[in-house]
Amino acid sequence: MNPESLEILEYLRNSSPRCWITVGTNGGAKSESFWRRVAELTTEVMFCIDGLEDTHSIYRKNTLYKTVMKNAQTVMNNNGRANWKFIVFDHNKHQIEEARQLSEQLGFAKFFVHDHGRNQTPVFDKYGNFEYWIGKKDLEESNQNPKIEWFLEAQVRKEPPTHDNYYYGTPATKIKCQHMEKKELYIAANGEVYPCCFMGHYPHTFQRNMSTWYGHVNNQVHEIASNNNALEHGLEKAIEWFYKIPNLWNKKTFGEGHLLVCASSCGNDNPYQFDKTYEHKPPPLL
Repeated sequence: MNPESLEILEYLRNSSPRCWITVGTNGGAKSESFWRRVAELTTEVMFCIDGLEDTHSIYRKNTLYKTVMKNAQTVMNNNGRANWKFIVFDHNKHQIEEARQLSEQLGFAKFFVHDHGRNQTPVFDKYGNFEYWIGKKDLEESNQNPKIEWFLEAQVRKEPPTHDNYYYGTPATKIKCQHMEKKELYIAANGEVYPCCFMGHYPHTFQRNMSTWYGHVNNQVHEIASNNNALEHGLEKAIEWFYKIPNLWNKKTFGEGHLLVCASSCGNDNPYQFDKTYEHKPPPLL
């Protein structure tokens, strides 16, 4: 929806013809000419299509399945590479194989299945009025807002790794940093710069309540992400704080500064490590 989307893509492509550009989108807006140009400028477009016509819009509010599929087909018809990302919910998991087969028939390059743990959430309209609930409403609140105290206390008691504290990351986890592996960075909408999207949940302005997941993550990142707005300080200055991060991986506890977000997202012995569920090949030599 950014009115300068094409200009941004053109700038990236002209600045670095070999740059690997992936656009992640719900694909529910814009004209056919827009998507033709996207096909020309990008390496791939990841269309987030969470089900088939009867289920897709349950989570992807205000998007029409037929419009998304039409836009994806426009990309593919113009020599663009389109991928299908399918987020699993209870209401669409029975359609995974049918969607996979459809993706092959239509010409999608890849079909990705992601379970992001979004199965329990309220849904509101654009005015903030409650409409319906996705998943089981009576699940414990900890499934939505995991209590940070639990795994901090488990760490003190030196409990053996379990499914839960592996998911949240343990200080013993060795970090295989995606930012370093893929030479990526993440620029938020307000100009703040982070090594990856996992850190970019607006730690300077968003919640830092230590009883919530993002609160704990944002509190840690807020402490180290200084002068990281490229609009204010320039890109070179905005990434200087990145060099503090590897030293924190050697801290023995989260309280001492070991980064929870790094352990949980890029721990190389973590069964939920992002790289294990998302295939990303390096750009071809042009």
